[in-house]
Amino acid sequence: MMKYHPLVILIEDLAKLAEKTGDTAAMIGLMKTRLIIPAWYQEQEDPEAAYLRDVDQLENFVLAHGIKYKLWEKSFSDFTKASVIYLDQEKYQRRLER
Repeated sequence: MMKYHPLVILIEDLAKLAEKTGDTAAMIGLMKTRLIIPAWYQEQEDPEAAYLRDVDQLENFVLAHGIKYKLWEKSFSDFTKASVIYLDQEKYQRRLER
């Protein structure tokens, strides 16, 4: 069944984002397809594993802080003042901001 093929998910999530900019589920779903991985991950020892770790942490961060729609436009450091989860620590912020 092709419904769960990464390319199908990518296209569906891009269509959702065209309708509603900042749809968190579509943003995370698009990243989890692993079809679009930023070039800087190629410098890592295991690029795909590093990317997936960062996507998982980003997902935890945005869900914990309720980031959706227009809130994606704010700097993540604006959310960390509440210290909701361990990713609010400064050492994690630089990786999330990429």
